[in-house]
Amino acid sequence: MRTRRARGERGAALVEFAFVAPILFVMIFALADFALAELSDAAGANAAREGARVGILYYDGAHTAGSANNTKITDAVRAKLAGTVRGTPTVAVRCLNPNGTARAGGGSCSTVAGDVIEVGSDLIEVSVTWTRKGGITGFIRSPTRTDKAVTRIVGTPPTAALPPVGCTLSGASATPSTVTRDALGDLPSMTFAVTVSDLSLCGTPLLNLTAESGYAGAQTMTSPATTTFSFTMPAGQGSWTSGTKTVAVSANGGSVSVNVSFTVNAPTVCLITGASASPSTVNQSAGTLSSAILFTVTVSDAAVCGTPTLTFPAGAGYPGPRTMGAAGGNSFTWTLPVGQGTWASQTYSMVANANGGATASIPLVVSSTPTCALTNLTVTPSTANVKNNGQREIQTPVTIRVTRSSLSVCAVPTISVTPGSSGSGANDLTIPRPMRNVGTTAVCSGLTCEWVIASGTQDWFPGPANRIVTATASGSTLTQALTLIFT
Repeated sequence: MRTRRARGERGAALVEFAFVAPILFVMIFALADFALAELSDAAGANAAREGARVGILYYDGAHTAGSANNTKITDAVRAKLAGTVRGTPTVAVRCLNPNGTARAGGGSCSTVAGDVIEVGSDLIEVSVTWTRKGGITGFIRSPTRTDKAVTRIVGTPPTAALPPVGCTLSGASATPSTVTRDALGDLPSMTFAVTVSDLSLCGTPLLNLTAESGYAGAQTMTSPATTTFSFTMPAGQGSWTSGTKTVAVSANGGSVSVNVSFTVNAPTVCLITGASASPSTVNQSAGTLSSAILFTVTVSDAAVCGTPTLTFPAGAGYPGPRTMGAAGGNSFTWTLPVGQGTWASQTYSMVANANGGATASIPLVVSSTPTCALTNLTVTPSTANVKNNGQREIQTPVTIRVTRSSLSVCAVPTISVTPGSSGSGANDLTIPRPMRNVGTTAVCSGLTCEWVIASGTQDWFPGPANRIVTATASGSTLTQALTLIFT
């Protein structure tokens, strides 16, 4: 009986334990879950504070993911959380105003924008989002948590946020403020000036010219014992392109600066591209011309050239230049009336002038008997490129044409180009060359003759300059300009 009762009690204990054991194990696992969650929570809060502690010193640009200071803060947070949370925590940084609101740009920590960090006043916020360990029993809800820490910035103030040192610059200028470069990029002389507020605080200002000026390093400005300093850049210094240029004037070791801007315009060259008299040959009787003469001048750009003038010889009876009238586009005309002046029988040369020194000669033949007259000398194009190398090859074919008044009176026109070396060998136009029929190499047998300067013709010396193209036949001469640009 005793044996039977003992066995029954042991069986009852086993049954009771079977009922109690699951509850016991759940409680044990729940305690472990809560312990791990509490460990993670404490680690998350500590990690946020650790990130903020680093951020109060390394705040410049810390709001930008991947920046040097953002990486320092992120590394400090993740090191603090190592082994206590699941996966890799996410770190976000932003800077706040003293009242806790986000700074401009959604929390910018920049020290170079207009609204820079104020050390000792502004705040830095570090947010850490992480995932708890545990969660086996299901009692722990919301496994993902975010902790934040906000601390006042106490690092070294940025240079851009330092208060003024007492030196200011004013009256910065470039004279002239607009200049025109030549074909080689040369500028005329320019003077840069600036006024300092205090000689003892500012010291001697430096002018920081651009590289195309040809100067290496900052240039020291000078002053005649006043607070205004200047520096004069001589003509022909450097090789400039067109556009708006900005140079800086700095003082007090570079802590104060001001910009000076000026404009470089592309070269403007006025060319007279056509000049003629109609008729170009006229008879006279007792010094009076038999008909009115219409003079026509065409320029490359009316806005650049202005209104051309005509200068007549003494026989015309005009004491000074005559202003021509607009005829539309880039053309201008002026009419010499019948009965004006007393003309002897000879070839006259009227001179057309335009801005920039552009000139052209217009011949007028006055005779009681037929004489040779050359008309309509054209140079197309009037501007050509020359390769700036040892061979000085002309890159643009240039066609020169002239018309003679009579085959019987006029000899075959010759053409020449001066000054300097103009072509080589049979193409050397410093020696007058007989002109040819249009489109052929045969000596000219018609009224209109031409000469073509072929692309690749060498030996165009010296450098950039206006050349004079001269056509001559039986005492009649016409000239026209040819501009060479060396590239």
